[in-house]
Amino acid sequence: MSFDNRSEGKLQQTSQFDEESGRVIAKPFVKWPGGKRKLVPEILGLAPKKIKLYWEPFVGGGAVYFKIAQRAERAILSDSNKNLMAAYGAVKYEVEELIQILQTHARKHHKDLGYYYQVREQIPRKQTTRAGRFIYLNKTGFNGLYRVNSKGKFNVPKGDYVNPKICDEENLRAVNSCLQKTILFPPSPEFEITVQPSAGDLVYCDPPYHETFTNYQAGGFGENDQIRLRDAAKKWIQLGANVILSNNDTPFIRKLYSEEEVFSIRKILSKRPINRNGKGRGAVPEIIISSKV
Repeated sequence: MSFDNRSEGKLQQTSQFDEESGRVIAKPFVKWPGGKRKLVPEILGLAPKKIKLYWEPFVGGGAVYFKIAQRAERAILSDSNKNLMAAYGAVKYEVEELIQILQTHARKHHKDLGYYYQVREQIPRKQTTRAGRFIYLNKTGFNGLYRVNSKGKFNVPKGDYVNPKICDEENLRAVNSCLQKTILFPPSPEFEITVQPSAGDLVYCDPPYHETFTNYQAGGFGENDQIRLRDAAKKWIQLGANVILSNNDTPFIRKLYSEEEVFSIRKILSKRPINRNGKGRGAVPEIIISSKV
């Protein structure tokens, strides 16, 4: 792997502040492969200005939700990654305890070069302790990857960061506030069951992309799952919901969503930062699929 991630301290972003409300604007509290920060303007342009109920069954780092939250009265968020959803729950319900746990991780990380691997081997039971471990490993592991082996054990090596920001108190409290109007659904791969929108709702889906690395959890997300998602999207549209999806621009995905009377497809170029080959991190074609209105 040729990517040198020692410049973490230079890449850290300061919290955004909304002068009108006097509050810090929430942003993702974890790094997440395939994060949609670069696509947010495109997605916001397709989304309704006012949303009664927002559904996101592949929430990941939440880049889209945290931007669209001010338009939505309520939201239902989920993801098949149980550790990620446990972290969301801890931020929503026990943020102050979580902050204390992360502060402890930060102190020990900077004192002990082997601390990362000690924590990686732990299997905590308490939700806040699990969430603290998850966020700590995410902030200090290589490229923020989430990867498990065949036994479901997290196996990402330590990243070569100089000064990782392990505990962003301001943002965690902002995320806590933003999550108060959400329902966090338990992890489930059955998105066609967990998502039950009504007319006027917005459903946004950012599944593991076709023909990309999907080993974030046991089972992956194959072509049959992509077909299931397409079928679910058609059902949600029939119920009157607005639907937006993002995916790789491949012949298979274009064929899946080729019904012009149902779907619109927009091609965009997006920079993909996570790639084993540093030359593969340039702009790549992706597509945003939306329901016809």
